Amino acid sequence: MKKAYLSFSMVAICGVFAVHAMEQTPEQEQAKLWEELSKRGVEKGASLEELKKLGLPEEMQLAITKWRYAKHPIKNFVMNKTGQVLHGYDGGFFKLAFSSDGTKIVSGPDRKAEVIIWDVQTGEQLHRLQHEEGPTLGVAFSPDGSKVVTAPADGTARIWDVQTGKQLHRLQHGGTVWMVAFSPDSSKVVTGSTSGTAQIWNVQTGKEFHLLQHEDRVKSVAFSPDGSRVVTGSADGTARIWDVQTGEQLQMLQHGGAVPSVAFSPNSSKVVTGSYDDTARIWDVQTGKELHQLQHEKKVFSVAFSPDGSRVVTGSEDNTARIWSVQIGKELHRLQHEGSVLSAAFSSDGTKVLTQSYYDTASIWNVQTSEEPYKLLHEKEVESVAFSPDSTKVVTGSADKTARIWDVATVEEFARGFTFAQAELLDALWVAIKSKQRLQATPEQMAVFESFAQVIQDALRLYIKPVQ
Repeated sequence: MKKAYLSFSMVAICGVFAVHAMEQTPEQEQAKLWEELSKRGVEKGASLEELKKLGLPEEMQLAITKWRYAKHPIKNFVMNKTGQVLHGYDGGFFKLAFSSDGTKIVSGPDRKAEVIIWDVQTGEQLHRLQHEEGPTLGVAFSPDGSKVVTAPADGTARIWDVQTGKQLHRLQHGGTVWMVAFSPDSSKVVTGSTSGTAQIWNVQTGKEFHLLQHEDRVKSVAFSPDGSRVVTGSADGTARIWDVQTGEQLQMLQHGGAVPSVAFSPNSSKVVTGSYDDTARIWDVQTGKELHQLQHEKKVFSVAFSPDGSRVVTGSEDNTARIWSVQIGKELHRLQHEGSVLSAAFSSDGTKVLTQSYYDTASIWNVQTSEEPYKLLHEKEVESVAFSPDSTKVVTGSADKTARIWDVATVEEFARGFTFAQAELLDALWVAIKSKQRLQATPEQMAVFESFAQVIQDALRLYIKPVQ
């Protein structure tokens, strides 16, 4: 039987025996768990069989097995059954985006001048879109799913046909294009450039509609959900709101540092901006009035509204993501990381937040229960993350030369932990899988198998059968 070593290095144990994880450090969580285990005579080298004899309560079993299966081979086996591992570059996956129907992913590399469109279900490469220079700094699907826009490091943006993989238009800038976004009706693209300009383009013709001028490079762009406005954030310390129809500047929103992230509220009435001045700010679109200032200790890299517009999530160099009330500007939750939080986004139902941290993995946080996050592990640092439109999947891109498509329900099951009876069965199943056989299960084992969540049963059903 494989030993269940209880190492002090574990950092993601369920906070059953402590206050909510957002209120304690991982070290405090570990100490509390070890204190509880020590009271029950658990020694460092205890095997699963020995632990089972101690009659530990189920919540403690879940905490132990949560650590035990964090890097167990059967976890990767099940993850690969419910998701995909994508290999396509001799380098990292720098940019990733889902199509609006969730069936495709577009990826941009951190080295090569090549973008790949993938089939989510099969992991198959559908098209390889060739640029002259790399890396790719921005990618996006049109909302109708028919086109992709890409931003190579050559002073252009490109519009491609998703069905054929053919390049439709080359959009010329005076500097490197860092940010791209489609309008909600898929008829326009906005691009932001190091030349200090953003440009709005006609997708059908590839012609420029409007040139939007800043005093320094444009670091972020977004269309309003109603399609009538564009907001741009710049290294000149401002965000600006523009009329899409006329190209007129409507509002200038002043920060004390560069503005690398901007977003509209779902009803298009508000904008949130994140800045290197250590703040995020919520603004009224109609008046340009600052409604709330959301204070961090260091630079703010990422901002996003919740789907219902009631909350904002911010990611910062101060190693936190924070969730705020839009109505009163109050901090509601603080999500502690081990490094700078480069991106943060809500799930489509608003119950989870996906974060990417510089020295950390990608993490899925349940903002309703304040549990410890679900960690999405790669061999090297994670460079990009995205929820699928329905939030049932997450894609992560890494410097380890892979992207992984994760089934969120499967991730949650392994993060929740298993009872000792379930853990014993997982070990037995892994022995059978390695031997390329099916486990001949007793009625008791079949009963345990049926206690797994459906997603686990579906992944492992081919590898177990009742004793005849």
